[in-house]
Amino acid sequence: MVELSVEAFRTVRTLRDLLTDGAHVTDGTFQTAQRVYFRAVQATASAIRQDLGIPELPFAPLAPSDDTRSQPRT
Repeated sequence: MVELSVEAFRTVRTLRDLLTDGAHVTDGTFQTAQRVYFRAVQATASAIRQDLGIPELPFAPLAPSDDTRSQPRT
């Protein structure tokens, strides 16, 4: 579980570094890194639930950057 948590933390740092270097949330590189982050968080959450003996729940990460739900309706 600790290794999974460290990996999730590292993926956050990758996202931070991409943004610091000028990437935009709609860039393919950022979106790929974001999906890696979502998978790392999901794996960590699953391991924690398993360790606690809690059944798994459907994992719904934040909406992807290209999600149209956050765009204004016309």
